[in-house]
Amino acid sequence: MSTKELRASTAQIIKIDIVRLRKSQALPAFLPANVPARIVALTDKTNGANGAWRWLGSVMQSNGYPQISFKDQETGKRTTMNVHRVLMCIKEGRRLERAECVLHDPGASRTSVNPAQMRIGTAQDNSDDAKITKSYR
Repeated sequence: MSTKELRASTAQIIKIDIVRLRKSQALPAFLPANVPARIVALTDKTNGANGAWRWLGSVMQSNGYPQISFKDQETGKRTTMNVHRVLMCIKEGRRLERAECVLHDPGASRTSVNPAQMRIGTAQDNSDDAKITKSYR
């Protein structure tokens, strides 16, 4: 299978996953309806369901994290958010609180946008994870 065919098939899998997710729960009110499709189009899922998904879109200059911009449907303002937070908002069906952090599983790349490798936690959880990860190196 060529790389082009593989990307097309993985894009289809992501679309099916998002359709299934959206049928099971509503998209958070602040997100425009086109954001999930934009995320699908900018994600390289060739490493499989449990592997790191590479972000093909823009990244924050300060830290290299994936980002996406859109018009917030509640405030009407243009905003840029970390893709990890947007994905967890979609998964949870709500806007995350400021105090909530999106954590990656130990060993997962901080730039991977695979929701299977992420969970919601606190800043303390994030700090604890960093100490654990550092001890493995």
